[in-house]
Amino acid sequence: MTTAQLNKEEFRIASGAMIAAKVKVRGTGFNPLLRAHIGDQPALAFVFENPNSADVLVGDIPAGTYDLILFDGVQEVARARSAVEINHPQ
Repeated sequence: MTTAQLNKEEFRIASGAMIAAKVKVRGTGFNPLLRAHIGDQPALAFVFENPNSADVLVGDIPAGTYDLILFDGVQEVARARSAVEINHPQ
């Protein structure tokens, strides 16, 4: 998991919501129907690229370290503990 640069399309997907970060997620078995949560907050978007790569758009959440959780429907299918760190500029 790494942070990635935001582009015009991500701002369009967020529909005006503040984006705190974009996280590049690599793994296996991703599909376009997955949903992501950052801690207990739903991510703004899970942007499927291919079965091995996706981007997660993180909304305006407090600074801290959070689990990245992927859901298929209501079932949790993956969790990366303390994988997302949000730092707000001073």
